Amino acid sequence: MEGTTTGNGHAPGGLSTEDFATSIGLRPESIRVHLCRRGSYYGIRPAKLPNGRLLWPGDAVERLLDTDNRSRRESRP
Repeated sequence: MEGTTTGNGHAPGGLSTEDFATSIGLRPESIRVHLCRRGSYYGIRPAKLPNGRLLWPGDAVERLLDTDNRSRRESRP
């Protein structure tokens, strides 16, 4: 995939499914299955590239963790 990643291994403007999954401690297959069944991964939708690969928003991990932290704060008595 020469020319498709930046120096840090991320695709320009977003994350590959593998990078996204690794960042949140899951297997890429788990992300793909959830996306296929629900249409998003907890509200986060990737762009589909012409080659069929998925490009997740660059802030997807932050958005997911922020949602998780917010729900924890709201569930406290």
